[in-house]
Amino acid sequence: MFSVAFLKRLAEQALVAGLLAFGAVALGGDGPLTMAVLPAAAAAAGRAAYGVLVRNVGEPEAPSVK
Repeated sequence: MFSVAFLKRLAEQALVAGLLAFGAVALGGDGPLTMAVLPAAAAAAGRAAYGVLVRNVGEPEAPSVK
């Protein structure tokens, strides 16, 4: 199962990925801010899925490969 430290780091990284995607779409486009929500959610979900997939490859407490 997932440890608390792993889940905390995974949530942190997914949140950062979502915020960066939201900011990029919001600042780069001239549409409403609601148009930036879908790419932000997709980026956060993609980062979380990647972290779960590589869990056994990298460090046990880190959702990334180093």
